[in-house]
Amino acid sequence: MVGVVKKQIRLLFIREGTKARRDTREIENFHRACLYDLLQMSEQHEKRTAKINHLKAKLVNLFNTTRARGMIEVPPPDLTRTNRCHYSI
Repeated sequence: MVGVVKKQIRLLFIREGTKARRDTREIENFHRACLYDLLQMSEQHEKRTAKINHLKAKLVNLFNTTRARGMIEVPPPDLTRTNRCHYSI
């Protein structure tokens, strides 16, 4: 009985993960298509640049939230030790 319940829970999470990945991929493809269409338009440079930056920001935000969902709570490295950068920008 317990094995059946565990299997059903595992399958539920697999289905939900698959659905979430599919939705994310569709949204990414939509934004990329919009970017491509914007690049093909002969609109004023300032307006087009603002729209392109807006769509790029949406894609970056989508990527970061997707990546953050898969991350485990890991504390940031201690920069006071040897991990500090040795060059200046």
